[in-house]
Amino acid sequence: MTSSATQSDCGDGNEASYDVENFALTDISIDVTAQIPGATLSTIVCVDNGTTVGDSGDAADPASLDITDLEPGIYTCTIVIDP
Repeated sequence: MTSSATQSDCGDGNEASYDVENFALTDISIDVTAQIPGATLSTIVCVDNGTTVGDSGDAADPASLDITDLEPGIYTCTIVIDP
């Protein structure tokens, strides 16, 4: 078996490239359930730097939110429990 290699000098356009993906990802899972079914309704919203990354939608019981593939950062999740 033979293989061929291309010689390259820095800046000549023949440099090898290598793509790297961030594999340090995290998933968030939040569940909110009233102790007495239907007694309270909840919503869940998570943001990153003011940008919404997850929203459970209309108030519900139970309410849940699953967010996957989050990169490292600071995420703020707000849970509103409204009777």
